Order: sequence, then C-alpha cells, then structure tokens
Amino acid sequence: MRTKTLLLAAAALAVSLATSQAAPVYSQNVVGYINLPMTSGYNMVAVQFAIGTQTADVVFPNLPDGTYMSTWTGTAYTYNIYDTGGGSTPPANSWYMSDYSTPTNPPTVVPGQACFLQLPSPTVNTFVGTVVPNIGSTYTVNLKTGYNLIGSVIPFTGSISSSIYNFSPPDGTYLSTWNGNGYTYTIYDTGGGSTPPANSWYMSDYSTPTNPPSLNLGQGFFLQIPSNYAWSMTLNP
Repeated sequence: MRTKTLLLAAAALAVSLATSQAAPVYSQNVVGYINLPMTSGYNMVAVQFAIGTQTADVVFPNLPDGTYMSTWTGTAYTYNIYDTGGGSTPPANSWYMSDYSTPTNPPTVVPGQACFLQLPSPTVNTFVGTVVPNIGSTYTVNLKTGYNLIGSVIPFTGSISSSIYNFSPPDGTYLSTWNGNGYTYTIYDTGGGSTPPANSWYMSDYSTPTNPPSLNLGQGFFLQIPSNYAWSMTLNP
C-alpha cells in the first residue's frame, strides 16, 4: 500500500506534515487527510486520525459493496460485512455480521488501531481528521502481551527506529507487516536475547541482521510482544 499525499493545516496556517517524498513539517492543532489506495483482496490499514465517531462508516466512507472488515479482539478476529445495497441483503449502506444477514452496528476503529479490509475491487480511502497528539504532547498506546493489531498514531513515513516513533519494545518482540500475500516477520533484540548486538533487528531466523522495519502512511502491523508495553509517541516540532 502506498499513500499519495498527506496535507495538514492549523487553524490559521496550512502546513504539510508528510508525503512519501518529503520531510515532515509540524504545526499545532493539526488536521489533515491521507489518500490511501487499497487493492482488491486483503489490506492491513491503520487509523491515524481522530475522525468523528470513529465508526467504520465515517472512517471508511467509500468501501465497495461486499467488503469484509476484520478487527482484532486480542485473541481472534471479529468479522463484519458492508453492503451498499448492491448485494443480496437490504437495506442499503448497512453493516452485517459474517452470516451476511444479521444487521449490526458499524465497527469502531480508534487512532492507533489497525484492521484488515478484504475488498472485492480496488478503491482509494480518504482519511480526514485530527492528529491525536498536539505539538509537543505525548500519546500512549497500551499494548498487551501477545498479538496486537496496531498502527502509529502519528502519520509519518519512515523507519520505526526513528525518533518520531520512539519505538522501544520488549526483547524478543515480533513485528509482522502485510506484503499483500502474507506476512514479513522481523524480530527486535534489546541485547537480553541470544543474539548480539543490542537493540537490533533480525529476520525471523533470529540470526540474520536486517534494517528496522519502515512504515508507510496508513499502514498497520501485528506486534507480538512477550510482556505489556506502553508505546508513547511525541509529536515534536
């Protein structure tokens, strides 16, 4: 998944926070948007703005008919289906349980949370909202032992080891990104594990060094951690 553009604005000042080619620029009370192209099939998408009610009908306003949305409960997925009215079950523009007949409320996705969207056709989703941390403030995502399906609350393209992300997980953490057909696994070693040097990233064999994972705008990932971890991100000027 690649984003094309992210534009942000303050109350009286328009600024650019990030693009896939440019360095970030910041202002306070930042609002903006991301145009995120999504392919047919599975897309792991992170919500990086505060957007209205945070329900899927607001966060993802242009989903095609028959889209499956999978949110992670901490131990398993919860599946919902979106029907624009072109499917078999009325009324139009409604959400259903995975049986495609039981109506349900739109799923909720908050900043820092990611989900899987299984799309029947390509589409571009435009996220429009407010960056959660104000300039100079810190926002913490509390992650539980085991699997967490998450994303950054700061819309930024770059290495997860950058100061923007301030990512220092427990030793032996697995980070899994979605490549369109499966997962790419990397392991973080703080030096307490079996493989030196300290604070390094390795391939899934735990011995081949690799670069820290890089995240794109709107990209979600699985984090498997051996103990609870409070991921605190600060939006610095």
